[in-house]
Amino acid sequence: KIDLGMNFYKADLGISTADLDIIHRGNLMIQFQLGVKSSMEDWMKGNYAYNNDLNDGDFTKVMAAFKPLPILAAVPAPSNGGIWRFVENRRTVYTKNDFFTDTVAENMALLGALKSLDTDTYQPEIGVKVDTGVLHVKTDSTPIDIHNLYAAISGKPLQLITSFKGSKFDYHRVLEVAGQAESVDIQVRGVYQNKEIGNPSVVITMAYKG
Repeated sequence: KIDLGMNFYKADLGISTADLDIIHRGNLMIQFQLGVKSSMEDWMKGNYAYNNDLNDGDFTKVMAAFKPLPILAAVPAPSNGGIWRFVENRRTVYTKNDFFTDTVAENMALLGALKSLDTDTYQPEIGVKVDTGVLHVKTDSTPIDIHNLYAAISGKPLQLITSFKGSKFDYHRVLEVAGQAESVDIQVRGVYQNKEIGNPSVVITMAYKG
């Protein structure tokens, strides 16, 4: 969105060709990395399921063919490093232009903490650690600081547990059957302006004894 916005307002804000080039190459590299991340995470989920079948599946049946590695898009030209520091620097310059307003800033995704956020493609990171009686959930809190937590016993539909603010949340889960350990699926999703945005995180499966 910043890439498109800078081109749209380039004449009004006097944005140089050099700035446009740096932002464009940075955007291409970011989109490439997001695509690689998504493809590899999907492959890893398939690999995890295949490994489970290999170790614990039906030994009277031949397994399906192993899923090949994904074919990735062509790698774009290298980008300048520190792309978001560059954007922050350029924003400081643009704000001195009489044409620059909060509306322009929002249209260019240059308003406040949203400078690096694309609400259509945002996907939070997730990590989970287990302790007695609690699942410690960790995610990224910038640029989105509110997330919905979903959980369920593996194989069942994920259920919304709660919303939390910040990068960490302690999920004190009660076992569905007292004394019976569970395999629990955990997932988070970003929330902006009271609506879920982008894509959910990958699902993390944890063994939980309560």
